[in-house]
Amino acid sequence: MTTPRFLQARIASAGLDLLHMTRLKVACSLLMAERVSADLLTWPDSDVRLLIANVDDAHGHAAAAEGRDAGIAVVRIARQLDDDRDGLRHGATV
Repeated sequence: MTTPRFLQARIASAGLDLLHMTRLKVACSLLMAERVSADLLTWPDSDVRLLIANVDDAHGHAAAAEGRDAGIAVVRIARQLDDDRDGLRHGATV
């Protein structure tokens, strides 16, 4: 029997409130069922592949811009979004 291989995901967050941070932790736990080990980091971290940012928060808004400029995949969370393809509405669940 072979040992299953796990993919490694390095995810950073910025400006998330307690609700969204909890939901992100649950989502990372659910990824384990798909053999994805997700490390949650705080922004800025030099080796992240994905940034989850609340752009309603000043820190999250600045982090989203920095991440986008650095070529990092960014998922924006906001109460008002210009385009649903560009992020998630506040209160989104896994």
